Amino acid sequence: MPARKFAAEVIEKLHNEGNKIIIITGRYKTQEDSEMGQRMRDYTVQWLKNNNII
Repeated sequence: MPARKFAAEVIEKLHNEGNKIIIITGRYKTQEDSEMGQRMRDYTVQWLKNNNII
């Protein structure tokens, strides 16, 4: 699923203005200290990178 239109640009602008960016997500099992939890965290980080979200 792609990010919302202009999300990356808006977040980058806010970041460049000196704002601290905190992304809150409700991804499945990311809070677990397990192999599955790590995979889900890695997936989330990769999704952010793929969508150019800093």
